[in-house]
Amino acid sequence: MTEARSDTGSGAAPDAGPDAAGTGSAEAASPTGGRPAELAEEFEPTAEERSYAAAFPPDPQPSPQSGPELHQPRRALIAAAEVVAAVALVLVAVWAWNRGISKLAYPIDGHEPLISTRYQGNWLGTAVAAVTVAAILLLDAVRQGLLAARTRPGKAADADV
Repeated sequence: MTEARSDTGSGAAPDAGPDAAGTGSAEAASPTGGRPAELAEEFEPTAEERSYAAAFPPDPQPSPQSGPELHQPRRALIAAAEVVAAVALVLVAVWAWNRGISKLAYPIDGHEPLISTRYQGNWLGTAVAAVTVAAILLLDAVRQGLLAARTRPGKAADADV
C-alpha cells in the first residue's frame, strides 16, 4: 500500500505548472486565490504598512454599554468612607503636631525660667502629610457624592420633555 511518488525536492505537486515548483512566484503562495502577482500586491500590505499598523493600531470602537453609568449609589458609600478616613487623618495630624512641639524650661536662680521650644520635624511632617491626604480624600468624597446623585445627561434631557 505504498504509493509511488517522485519527489524532486521542490515541494511542488506533480501536476503543478512550472511556476509552482518553488521559483518564488506569488501566484502559488498567494492568499488571493491564485490571482496574478499584480493583483496580489494590492491585497497584501507592504512591510512599511505592516510596521505602521503595528505601531499605530486602529482606535477601538466604543460599544454603547462599554462604560459604567454615572448614577451609581455605591459611590455614596465610598464617599462616606472617605469622609470618615479624612476625619481620622485630621485627628492623627493634631496628635502628631502636638508630639512635634515640646517646651523645655531651664530654671535660673533669681530670674524667671528660660523656656525654649523644640520642633521635631518628623512629627510635624507627618501632621502636614496627614492633612494633605485628608484634603485629597475630601475632594474625592465630593466627587464621589456628586457621581452617586447625578443622573446621566440623556436621561435628564428626556425628563424635561
